[in-house]
Amino acid sequence: MDPNRVALLGFSLGAFVVPAAQRLAQERGAQVGWTVIGYGGVTIGDVVAGLPDTGPAWTRALLRAGSNLLLRPVEPSIHLPHLRGRFLVLGAENDRLIDPRATQRLAELTPEPRTVVRIAGGHVGLGADRREILERVVSVSRAWLVEQGALDPEPPASARGER
Repeated sequence: MDPNRVALLGFSLGAFVVPAAQRLAQERGAQVGWTVIGYGGVTIGDVVAGLPDTGPAWTRALLRAGSNLLLRPVEPSIHLPHLRGRFLVLGAENDRLIDPRATQRLAELTPEPRTVVRIAGGHVGLGADRREILERVVSVSRAWLVEQGALDPEPPASARGER
């Protein structure tokens, strides 16, 4: 492990906790050079209230307020301004789970230097119907990390003992 090349990645639910985790790591002296935040949004309350099938407006208002109150310690918008490093923010071109306004606010609050990439399709996931999106997310993330110097390029198959 190279302590000078630490990267932090979080996707979907993980995207909500990555900023808080990175801030805590920084406060304890760790250097996180690269961060990938994918398929998240801010505020958590807005994201929760905007989820499909959350009920009528009064339910959404309660969910928004309750989520913002209970999840404040990990709210990305609180931690993002304090972060240092280089950032990749990923999102879907057609995300039906995370409101595009919440995704846009997340991107805007992420410190510079940042790269924002929208990937074709919907929200990332692990189901068979999401395999292509997941492969694209991994490919884009890996390529960015290699470009940034966080990862070494993959050696040729012959160097790995493959034919």
